[in-house]
Amino acid sequence: MMSGSSPSDGQASPESLQAVEVATSKRLCVQGPMTFARAIELRDAVLVALERQTSPVEFDLSDVTELDSAGVQILLLAKRSAEAMNKELRLVGQSSVVLRTLELLRLDAHFGGPAFFLFDEA
Repeated sequence: MMSGSSPSDGQASPESLQAVEVATSKRLCVQGPMTFARAIELRDAVLVALERQTSPVEFDLSDVTELDSAGVQILLLAKRSAEAMNKELRLVGQSSVVLRTLELLRLDAHFGGPAFFLFDEA
């Protein structure tokens, strides 16, 4: 689990850490909305996770309840940052909200096909 700091210093807040978890595996789990209201905390959590994890990094979006343009920008930033770090980013377990949004924007192929895992491979 990542350690957080106060929102005033631009870092992820403790509240976001409950909704964005970096498991001991290479998986970042996001819960709740990926919207403008959470953009800074999500961006910070995603970038820290990409730095800490080895490739491939899995981005679990199965519990995302809302995705707006800011959330899509976070996903695009994550993909671009992973590529800059020579890491593979995999979106796994996308919620129906994520799938519909990426399909509507024709970004589904950009992130690869949806991957759903019923069981952890730990």
